[in-house]
Amino acid sequence: MFGLQKFDQFLRGRRFTLVTDHQPLITIFGPKRGMPTTSANRLQRWAIRLMAYSYDIEYCSTTRFGHDDGLSRLPIGSDLTFDTTSASEGQVVAAIQQEYQADLPIRAKQVGQATLKDNVLSLIYHYTQDGWPEKHPTECQSYFKIRY
Repeated sequence: MFGLQKFDQFLRGRRFTLVTDHQPLITIFGPKRGMPTTSANRLQRWAIRLMAYSYDIEYCSTTRFGHDDGLSRLPIGSDLTFDTTSASEGQVVAAIQQEYQADLPIRAKQVGQATLKDNVLSLIYHYTQDGWPEKHPTECQSYFKIRY
């Protein structure tokens, strides 16, 4: 249910497939079924939430997607027993960014340099820094529409 709420803007109005490793849920929440009347309150709330979506539901053995199942069971929030004394949060974020940036085919610095060399983009850069003039070149018109 968390995933449905989190990605509601992407799922609403589109047909998607729910994959579950709990086979009884297929009969309970199958789209061709009505809302279960004799089920627990929690299942009824879930069924009501699912009514807003257009979906198919299918069973998949846990051995086929156990890694997803394991990730969904990770605790949310801070774990007081986890040792974070060795590195601050900022150091961890910086290390992760550095790790991923090493694999990128192009660097942010290169994008910045190329932007300043480009006539139109350098104008756009200066306009965003100093403010847009009343009159601007026609090639900047598409950027002017999305300036804010």
